[in-house]
Amino acid sequence: MVEALVGCIAGAALVSETERFAQEAGLADVRLKAKKDYMEAMTDWQDPLYLKIVEHLPPGAKASDYVTSLEVSATKAVSAADYSAAVDELVAMGAAIAANCEPCLKYHYQQAQQLGVSKADMARAVQMGAKVKESPHQAILRLADKLTGAGLAQPVDSSDRCCGPKAEKPAAAGRCCG
Repeated sequence: MVEALVGCIAGAALVSETERFAQEAGLADVRLKAKKDYMEAMTDWQDPLYLKIVEHLPPGAKASDYVTSLEVSATKAVSAADYSAAVDELVAMGAAIAANCEPCLKYHYQQAQQLGVSKADMARAVQMGAKVKESPHQAILRLADKLTGAGLAQPVDSSDRCCGPKAEKPAAAGRCCG
């Protein structure tokens, strides 16, 4: 058990340091939740090193007052600086597809090419634009199928990131898959 305790505590950081490390790494909304029960559970192990640590604590103190396990959650802060010219062009290509704008697509394709954007990335942007464009079209075709039985709508792909399973459920007017 000594190995377990040393492995757990070796390289440990103060709670305040952990928060600072997360913030310095660019994380935002850092939340630290101490799991004090973690150390208290070690009393059941009767580990000699743990017992020696507890023996040297001030009167009334518990090991969890000094050592804890943390549950850390945070989000990656994204700023306008995170968006490159290449990302701008990929977004514009998807928008050109959704808007049926041939001159826009040609222009943004050339711009993306000059920035070194791969054809695979351009294809993904175009595919997403097509999904965004196709969603309302497929929704109206599904309604037409339901009303008339015409059989015009394409089957819903559950892996579709734009609509997926939502396409089967009615959505509010004006929303994706609605």
